[in-house]
Amino acid sequence: HSLRLQGETTNMTLDGRFGPSSVNMSSSGSIDLRLLSSVTQVLDAPSGDLRYSATLTGTTLRPVLGGTAELSGVRFGISGQDLQVRGLQGRAQFSSTRVLVDDVDGQLNDGRVRARGDVQLQGLVPKRADFDVEFDDVTTRVIDDDSATLTGALHIVPSSNTVMVSGNVDVVKFRYTKPLTLESLVTWARQSSSMSTETPQEWGHFDVDIATGNDVRIENNLLRAK
Repeated sequence: HSLRLQGETTNMTLDGRFGPSSVNMSSSGSIDLRLLSSVTQVLDAPSGDLRYSATLTGTTLRPVLGGTAELSGVRFGISGQDLQVRGLQGRAQFSSTRVLVDDVDGQLNDGRVRARGDVQLQGLVPKRADFDVEFDDVTTRVIDDDSATLTGALHIVPSSNTVMVSGNVDVVKFRYTKPLTLESLVTWARQSSSMSTETPQEWGHFDVDIATGNDVRIENNLLRAK
């Protein structure tokens, strides 16, 4: 049997047979990642293509999944953050028990980003995942309107309740130029006093070494430091 689905954002084919006791199916196609804008608010204006090829074989009681997927021309922003990803491409191999993500490379703001990951599955549901992300000369806004240029490598292990992040970040360049005034101190004090006394819910563990280079400066009305 053969089935083809074609629309404005998808193009998929499905061939083979399922049952009564055995499975021999294959599928391939492409998905326009603009679809993500309808299922998540974390990504701003996602675009790009996901191409995949997959097989499902074995028995109906224990089917075996295998295949590959490729990303190309991926672009998106992170909601509420000064982060824009462009020209992202990469490849993944997947099976019934594992997804290996490799050779993901793209542009992050004005710098480069590379990533790889390993996701272990149980019943096609993620059981454990870890990712390695490297970035070079990425400039982003960190405090008010002041930007920093960052280079580093992070190891990220997400779970259902929290995320563990370790690694190192080098602050290559940073200027803090906002003047310190009495009004800003009063505003900060009011905000601090009005904060809830409830214990915040823990959502992450961070073990990240931060180093500063020679081009890190504070230059405002009270202090000039390097």
